[in-house]
Amino acid sequence: MPFDFLLTVIASTAGTTFLLGAAAFLGRSQISHWLAKDLEKKRNEYAKDLEDHKLSLIAQAEHAKSAVAIRQAGALLCLEMQYRSFVELLNCLNILRTNVASISMRGTKTKEQADEAMQAVNSFLRAINGAVPFISSDEHAAFLDCWRTMCNQVLPHCRVGSPAIDFDFNDAPDRCLDDSRDITVGLLRRMSTG
Repeated sequence: MPFDFLLTVIASTAGTTFLLGAAAFLGRSQISHWLAKDLEKKRNEYAKDLEDHKLSLIAQAEHAKSAVAIRQAGALLCLEMQYRSFVELLNCLNILRTNVASISMRGTKTKEQADEAMQAVNSFLRAINGAVPFISSDEHAAFLDCWRTMCNQVLPHCRVGSPAIDFDFNDAPDRCLDDSRDITVGLLRRMSTG
C-alpha cells in the first residue's frame, strides 16, 4: 500500500507536471501569438506613420525647392532688366555722341535731322528713367545733368536754321557725355562682378 500511494503520488505529480507543461507551452504559444499580432499591428501603424511623415517631408522639400526656384527666377529677371537698362543708357549715350553731336556741328540741318536729335535726347531721358531703380541718387543726378546740358546747349543747335555749335568754345556737352558713359560702364562692371 505505501508503494501504491507513492506510485499514485508520482503518477499524479507526473500527470500534473505534464498538464502544467502542456498548458504552459500552449499558454506561451497563445501569448506569443497575441503579442506577435499586436506587434505586427503596431509595426504597420508605425510604418504608415513613417510613410506619411516621409511624404510630408518630400512635399515640404518640393515646396522649398519651388520657392527657391521662384526667387531665383525673380532675381534673374531683375538682373536682366538692370542689364538692359544699363545697355540702353550706353546706347543712348553713343547715339548722342555720334549723331546728335554731328548734327549740331552742321551748318545746315534738315527737319529729319532735327527730329532725330530730339528723339535721341528723349530716348536718353527714357533710358535714365528706366534705370532709376538700379542706380544711386548721385548717378541719377549726373545723368539728368547730362540730359539738361544736351537739352540746353546742344539741342538748340540741332534745329533747322540754327548755327553750328562750337565744341572748342563749349566743351560741357563732351564732358557730360564722357562722365555719363563712364558711370554707365562702371555700373555694367559693378553688375558683372556681382
